[in-house]
Amino acid sequence: MAATDRIFTDELIERPIHKDEYLLEDMIKYQPPPPTKPPSNASLSSPSSLGCLDCLPLEDFHMVMNQMDGQSLVRLSRTSRRAKVVVDNLPAYRELREYCPTALVALGKTRILLYHTVAHLQEALRSRLCTSCSLSFGGFLFLPTADRVCFDCLALNRGLWMTTIHHACVCFRVPRRALEKHLPVLRTVGPYGGRWWLYPTSTVDYLVPVGAAKALAVDIHGSEEAARALLPTERDVWANQCRRPLDASYGHYAHHTVYRAYHEAPLVPPRCDLTVQQRRHDDPYNW
Repeated sequence: MAATDRIFTDELIERPIHKDEYLLEDMIKYQPPPPTKPPSNASLSSPSSLGCLDCLPLEDFHMVMNQMDGQSLVRLSRTSRRAKVVVDNLPAYRELREYCPTALVALGKTRILLYHTVAHLQEALRSRLCTSCSLSFGGFLFLPTADRVCFDCLALNRGLWMTTIHHACVCFRVPRRALEKHLPVLRTVGPYGGRWWLYPTSTVDYLVPVGAAKALAVDIHGSEEAARALLPTERDVWANQCRRPLDASYGHYAHHTVYRAYHEAPLVPPRCDLTVQQRRHDDPYNW
């Protein structure tokens, strides 16, 4: 074979990484922002200020902005030219935009960005280990809590599972208003769940973490045992499913077994290898 002959063609290289379009159409894709138009000379010559915040030293102002969420920072940057310059030069915010813009896009489109401060996001994305097992590399960002987690913990740690607000209310007997007030609510970007072709729906879902929902139930009911005592029976689940026949996002998974698995979610990170002691269980929203 001649040295100039190619062993791997472009087609052979692209085939192993090929993904069907239907798997990608609902994924969040990063698109670089459009180029901004530079300000005119007239606008640069006019004074600009932060109002009463001008009296703060820059170091103190940075400390305040680090405790703000990304959505608030964007709104602040739109108030004046000086505010935009100060926000754009905030070290934590600049790192997030430069090194992990896709994470910011995902947090924004799922409406989770307003739950996390810039300092927390920077600390999470600078970390390395999974916050659940503290052993493996945390290759994923769990959006509701902005924590680094590994693939095995996403599947095995039931505290990291997600469920709809309706099923969290039914499973833990918690008022919907309390869930929406105290928990981060994730808005899906499209039909959610691996079986969306069996249950087609054009609506989005609003999901909450199972572990956080259980912790809220323990606070409301007084103890973990009291919350588990309110676990719906199979008859209650069947009656609730009959009242909601078009609950396509959850489908036939809304049964007593899944609710019991939700009540077994740990309230604290296990800090151990779950693959050796935890059997796998079907998670309706692990897709």
